[in-house]
Amino acid sequence: MIAMSKLQALVQMQVLSTCNAWRYDTRMRVTWSIGLLLALVGGIWGIRSLHQQVLIWQMEGVVQLQNHLWLVLLGGWLGIGMLAVLATLRDGLSEQEASLLFTLPLTSSERFWLLSASILLHGPGIWMVLLASALTAIPGWQLLSWLALCILGSCFISLCCLLCTLLVIYYLWPAPILVRIGAVIGMIAVTTTAVVLSIVRQFVMPDPLLSDLFLLLGLLICLGPGASLCGVLYEKAFYTLQGQLRRSNTRTSLVINWLCVCLGKWRSVTGAMLVKELLYQGRNPWNWLRIPVTLVYLLPFPWCYALIASRGMTRDVFMAVYLAFVVLLNLIDAAPSPFGSEGNRLTLYLTAPLTTRALLRAKLLTYLLPLWCLAIVLGIALGGWLQSAFFTMILVLVQVLLLISGPMILLILGSIWDEDLNIAVEGAAQAFLIEQLPSTPRRLWLIGLMYLLFVTMLVLLWKLPLLLACMLLVGIDLAVLWGLLSFAQYYLHRLFRQG
Repeated sequence: MIAMSKLQALVQMQVLSTCNAWRYDTRMRVTWSIGLLLALVGGIWGIRSLHQQVLIWQMEGVVQLQNHLWLVLLGGWLGIGMLAVLATLRDGLSEQEASLLFTLPLTSSERFWLLSASILLHGPGIWMVLLASALTAIPGWQLLSWLALCILGSCFISLCCLLCTLLVIYYLWPAPILVRIGAVIGMIAVTTTAVVLSIVRQFVMPDPLLSDLFLLLGLLICLGPGASLCGVLYEKAFYTLQGQLRRSNTRTSLVINWLCVCLGKWRSVTGAMLVKELLYQGRNPWNWLRIPVTLVYLLPFPWCYALIASRGMTRDVFMAVYLAFVVLLNLIDAAPSPFGSEGNRLTLYLTAPLTTRALLRAKLLTYLLPLWCLAIVLGIALGGWLQSAFFTMILVLVQVLLLISGPMILLILGSIWDEDLNIAVEGAAQAFLIEQLPSTPRRLWLIGLMYLLFVTMLVLLWKLPLLLACMLLVGIDLAVLWGLLSFAQYYLHRLFRQG
């Protein structure tokens, strides 16, 4: 009873804190309003789409209906698991929330219960609602079993991802080589799972009622007798992360040194920022792994084009769309929030003898120039592999540059909305969370808006004549540049006034 009263008081404090933030924080109100609107629109669209598919699957038989519903759940659980990992890193292992949690007089079990509730509340909560609302299209009494499977499975997947994150941090984080090996094994496991799911029609998926019982049993074990062990693991992972010293590694490759010497002759703010980003990103071993991974992204092109060719898209247009998607994927993977990842370091730029427009222009070119070069290199590589004509390759590269410029400007300049001057980046774990992951709702909304703009430009390029489409894309890019520059300049002045 005492434990439950303490947990109830802590949960009430979190709810009260959220309500106060909703009441007094304008940015949170806007973010949550957009999230609720997207959840409502996504739920209605999911119900309508799944209702039509359920009718088709019912005509194919009970087994096919069950297999396809399992695929829907597995896809939703994949997104829920990713959000649970982000919520664990952001809330469960952050400097402020976790440090405050460990100062409270709680047992290991109580601390793990509170962590699990916080992860479910701040992480995959909206996804669970969306997934459950989409399943309401299932007719008859079997709807109850599938809804129970959705909720129980979402909670179980969230707990599993939470425990896996804690295990990785406790056992693998102190040994970077093991982390890299684990990342490679994880990518191989994900690829293998995708291949298995692609031939899932050859398997008979388990009954949802039986799965409900197993998932409920697993949740009871994790939150009951196993809560104490899970709480001890949480404590060890937190102490490991806090005690891990940031190693100084100043080794720089010869290529990076040569590029820095060349850019050092460009005596401007943009040149200085390019040198800084080259030195910072070049010393991160993960960034060097992105080079072979980016080349691997080109390999599925023939298979993907074979799937899309029946819809009337020419190979040149699909090459441009495919290359643009790969470049945007690299931007999101490396820097999901160029301004938001700066934290309190942005004050150094705000107090420097620079105009806000010069700062914004330099920051924009710091990301645009390397990504434009990447697009050109990938376009030449893919065109040479497919033996495209020279003039065709030039047209494809022009289309790629027009397709990626607007979405990149939206993400780079729009990320000023995610900037918080009170955030201090301290330690490798926090740097990875703030700089490399879309760990805030605003970053997720910006990425969603970026891809919405990309899809709109894609449709224009696909459906309209090439010359008219290129003219419209140029107009969209210029409009996005002008609008986002004005917004970012206003927001920078606002941040400077607020301190």
